[in-house]
Amino acid sequence: MQTALWGSCVNYRTDDNVVHSVRSVDEALVALFDRWPVRTGNFRLIAMDACYAAQAGREKPEAARLASVAAAMEADALVDHRHERSADQPDDSELYGTSPVAAVSIEGSLSTALDLACD
Repeated sequence: MQTALWGSCVNYRTDDNVVHSVRSVDEALVALFDRWPVRTGNFRLIAMDACYAAQAGREKPEAARLASVAAAMEADALVDHRHERSADQPDDSELYGTSPVAAVSIEGSLSTALDLACD
């Protein structure tokens, strides 16, 4: 039985620079096992556990999606199309000048990473 599709997909980039879209718990498990760019990582393991729990009905599918986002962030492979810009859009320096921009780290708890990933 295939699980329902997520409301929004998780896009990640593999080492060969190909962007993949994951739209469900089942697709996430295949990606995490077979195509994930990094074979190590705590968030990858948490995402696999969350997907298994969602398949078994012990967890909501959205929790598995957010765990997959955290795993993609950990692997530095998350592709967020909402923040890509077209050629006619100004870059950040044109918008914000040359002031320094604070960097965000996903080191820490899963809840911290999931807070960063929420739409």
